[in-house]
Amino acid sequence: MIPRIDNLPEVSTLYREYLTELKNLGFSGDIEEEHSSRLLCATDNSVYQCMPQAVIFPRSCKDIALAMKLRGHSDYKRVIFTPRGGGTGTNGQSLNRGITLDCSRYLKEVRNFNVQKQEITVQSGVIKDELNELIKKEGLFFSPELSTSSRATIGGMISNDAAGQGSLKYGRTSSHIKAVTVVLTDGSVATFGPVSGSELDKKMNLPGLEGDLYRKLVPLLKDNRAKICEIFPKLNRFMTGYDLFHAYDADTGTVNLSRLICGAEGTLGILYEAVLDLTPLPKYRGLLVVKYDNFFSALKNAIPLIEAGALSVETVDSKVLKLAMQDNIWLSVQEYIREVPGKEIAGLNIVEFAGKDALQEQEKLDTLYKELLSCTKLGNAGILGVQKVLNSQGIAAVYGMRKKAVGLLGNAAGRRKLVAFTEDTVVPPKDLADYIREFRALLDAKGVPYGMFGHVDTGL
Repeated sequence: MIPRIDNLPEVSTLYREYLTELKNLGFSGDIEEEHSSRLLCATDNSVYQCMPQAVIFPRSCKDIALAMKLRGHSDYKRVIFTPRGGGTGTNGQSLNRGITLDCSRYLKEVRNFNVQKQEITVQSGVIKDELNELIKKEGLFFSPELSTSSRATIGGMISNDAAGQGSLKYGRTSSHIKAVTVVLTDGSVATFGPVSGSELDKKMNLPGLEGDLYRKLVPLLKDNRAKICEIFPKLNRFMTGYDLFHAYDADTGTVNLSRLICGAEGTLGILYEAVLDLTPLPKYRGLLVVKYDNFFSALKNAIPLIEAGALSVETVDSKVLKLAMQDNIWLSVQEYIREVPGKEIAGLNIVEFAGKDALQEQEKLDTLYKELLSCTKLGNAGILGVQKVLNSQGIAAVYGMRKKAVGLLGNAAGRRKLVAFTEDTVVPPKDLADYIREFRALLDAKGVPYGMFGHVDTGL
């Protein structure tokens, strides 16, 4: 018999009353207070755990607006909301002790696909890989990449301003957002995108919260432009606060408040839908899998790989590689990462070349391949060998192994499991090897087992 679980945390009176009134007002989505539903949303892809009071699943923009408007009532000022997408965040962004507003169940509509304009409108719960599967027949894709793309939602990507493999060329999520529609804290709905001239004047004269935002933010952005340019760190991705730098273009007088929504983690409003800027699929894709005698050699060799014109450089250490060899995924990838006789591969760089000009990209790949073969023969840069991967099946297999890195570490043998705890380290590629050397020394001194992987091309 399965033992009964006692002493489960109860939903507080404040939240129970709020949820009852929300349902009575016509909320058409799901309201779940069961312990099982709350427990599922008490964790994400981070090391943190935080039990919410309830989980609600809106079916429409009206549902979100209703929830926020009711929260503005004096009786419910202490009610806390956090929006949630696929739960793939690595820093606990979607966790709280209030209400989780989960957009992934119902907000999955895709519309207004315009091939000529290379744009599409999607609701916040649409999954990235599913979107790309839908539009690939037209030769387009949503280019920001991340290792959790099979379950990450567009809403989560925008809220995190996600960027991963390929961001050196394609940029981050905010680089591909034409407009966002959000529900503000008072329940009103606003669409933000680039505006200037008479259109900006209209926005400044709007009544309500949307107008207030323009009236307060426009002078703030203009008057403090010099300070913003001087003080804000020059990063590829704004993880140190709201993206004030890109919210205003002094040359054109354009204000774009969608740049503040990107990376705001849902703190400025609940994202309902977005108009995405799509990218043509590359005509050519090819990989070089470079094998090293140690992980530091792989990190130090990243700079010449980047300078060779690569789309991306992904790195994997020996811990992840050994775990992959013990996993079923190795059956699909071993042909593309062949062992080096008499040597132990202790680090990998996965170098991709891709673009519209197939001949140009192939020439860059071949040139680098010859240089790396020469290094292998001379024993330079710790390079043990290099392989070309030019077919789509092989490319998918190699990246499948790389994307499974977190899962491989988490499923390592033994009762103690490895968890991801250091994410999005901001270090320039030229300093990465020295940084990792010191970081590894710290972990080794504390007796902490670890595995390392990530993007080494953009300093993320």
